[in-house]
Amino acid sequence: MVPLKVCVSEDLAQSLGAVGPEIPHPVEGLGLIDTGAAHSSIDETTIRSLGAVAVGSREYGGAIGIRAHLTYAVTFVFPGDIVYKFPEMGSVQLAENNRPGETPLIALIGRDILANCLLVYNGMTGRAKLTVNKPDGTDLPLDSPSGNTGSSAIHDR
Repeated sequence: MVPLKVCVSEDLAQSLGAVGPEIPHPVEGLGLIDTGAAHSSIDETTIRSLGAVAVGSREYGGAIGIRAHLTYAVTFVFPGDIVYKFPEMGSVQLAENNRPGETPLIALIGRDILANCLLVYNGMTGRAKLTVNKPDGTDLPLDSPSGNTGSSAIHDR
């Protein structure tokens, strides 16, 4: 699992700022790396807590079959201030998997993000190393402490 922050889209932040309410603070939690998912997904409870409104609906397939999911404009921020903006991302129910007192699971990290990463899994130790390409073309390994977080970026649960 990888730590990340979920923010409202820039458009929603601008519209909220124009009418006066405070822009919601990002929600911090964990993203579960899901190599079987073509698309990343956001937890429905998390995105709604930010005041986001669905921008549409799209059918996604998974282990339980194909069904329609609400979609939202969302921004992910990874350690090292690596930002991914999605004009439309499907939502899933992840909050029911969270345990009291633990960092919440707030997103699934699919191949749309992993396509910009190097993921190495060591089956002997059960550890993973994820290196994310930053927008400037440099790499940031997320299995070691970064100057921005001060903690390990790959988590076991």
